[in-house]
Amino acid sequence: MKTKFLILIQVILLSIIVSPAFVSGIESIKIESLTVTPSEVFVSEEAKVVVSVKNDGTENITNIEVDVRAGGENICTEKINLLRTGKTDEISCIYIPDDCNSGEDYVITATASIKGSSDTTKPVFVKVAGKVHEIEIPKNPSVNNEITLVVRDADGKLIDNAKIEIKFNDYLIVEDKIQDSIFKFTPENEGTYTVFIEKEREGYCKINKEEFAVKNSFIVHNLKTRYGIDGYMDIKITDSRGNTVDKVNIIVSGPLSREFTTQDGSLKFKLKDKGFEKGEYLIIFQEYKESPERAQMFWELTEKFVVSDEVPPETETGPEEEPEELEPEPEPERLEEPVENENISEIFPPGQEPEIITTPLHRKSFLEKYWLWILILIFILIVSIIIFIIIRQQHPGEKQKPGGLRGL
Repeated sequence: MKTKFLILIQVILLSIIVSPAFVSGIESIKIESLTVTPSEVFVSEEAKVVVSVKNDGTENITNIEVDVRAGGENICTEKINLLRTGKTDEISCIYIPDDCNSGEDYVITATASIKGSSDTTKPVFVKVAGKVHEIEIPKNPSVNNEITLVVRDADGKLIDNAKIEIKFNDYLIVEDKIQDSIFKFTPENEGTYTVFIEKEREGYCKINKEEFAVKNSFIVHNLKTRYGIDGYMDIKITDSRGNTVDKVNIIVSGPLSREFTTQDGSLKFKLKDKGFEKGEYLIIFQEYKESPERAQMFWELTEKFVVSDEVPPETETGPEEEPEELEPEPEPERLEEPVENENISEIFPPGQEPEIITTPLHRKSFLEKYWLWILILIFILIVSIIIFIIIRQQHPGEKQKPGGLRGL
């Protein structure tokens, strides 16, 4: 029994001796801490990043590489040449943010690595402050309606020549420059748009962004600013594509208050019949959308109108009336068609028949038909003869000597 126990101890000791860990030791590193001072830094100012690394292994470690990143971009890469077992060492670097990251916190991370092993810190969030360029977006932008974007600095002054980008559902749809301090844009789809303004100025965040929602709002047609006390209100409500918008709540407040709901996208009534009096009124149009919990406000529009004694005729209209039916005009008298093969004696009284004169048909002769062509041919013939005579006179023919070439 004692012999078996000794053999077991020898096997265990032999395993420990021949194991790689015992031969070469264990190399293990751990990042103890990551600090950024100050935690809130102003754009273009310095912040100090310190990373503390500890050797958790059983062997001394050389050439430890520490990589520090901010927002995914490398800030610095430093090396620890030698770190003894159980010891801790630090590296530091300077971080100078050049932008405010569009209002979001920067994420600082550090990774310490050696061959075959690495350790990464938990992220540290750093706030980067700076002056911002404010993007003014109109209230309630809607589909197919032009909106005007205005950019101002921290002092309220208009900004020109700034780069502008507009994204819809993360797709870039506009890339341009702001001219004359404003930028006009017409959204074509319902959804969320993001505006990025880029302008480099000392002390300012380089990029600012704003998000805004565009809805397919309704449009009120035929709403007048002034009505007569005996006038009619006749309005129609559609969306930006001309589709009827039904069941819109209409709230009127002023000398009296009234509430209406459109039917088939329209509302028509005589003001006096609804008790309207002279004065200034506020009219609010509200559209609700059904949701699982309750109806939620989708769109609201506020306008004003005035009710007075008299309104110029061209600004006042009553309900549409059907056009009067016009009596059909009498058909013009038809002339009697001539009667064919009718005897003349039946039309004219006896003895008063008109004298009918007949002229024999004359046929044109050959010369009458083609006299012009004959003259042209004669003229061409005469000209040809004259040209031939002139050529003969300029080059008279010579008689050939007897014997041909032998006479030369």
